[in-house]
Amino acid sequence: MPEYKYQLKIATSNPLAVAEILRISSQLDDDTNWGIEIVEKADDPPIDYVSNFLSVLEGKYEELLRINIARSDLSVWILYEYDDQCNLEFRPDDMERLGRKGIALCVSCWKHGDEIYL
Repeated sequence: MPEYKYQLKIATSNPLAVAEILRISSQLDDDTNWGIEIVEKADDPPIDYVSNFLSVLEGKYEELLRINIARSDLSVWILYEYDDQCNLEFRPDDMERLGRKGIALCVSCWKHGDEIYL
């Protein structure tokens, strides 16, 4: 069954320092990124992933900057597996909120059953 995965990623050579600042351990097995993920199944109610991720970062931008993490190192990812057609719609207020914070939005789509390369 297709699903959405939403990730907040922070490019860093020190994921442990990011985890300490944000008080959340990384869910990624990656030495160059700290990240957390939310999974939404097709029959789940919609998840406000932008609000969830921005609340994790709220009040932490200066602390992140002290360990050389700029806003340009932050990104929100939508990973979408589809069956027949891939349509994504973005709410203007979500795009505005991410843009005001200087956070990139990245989208990766692949057909159900295909191998992905991230």
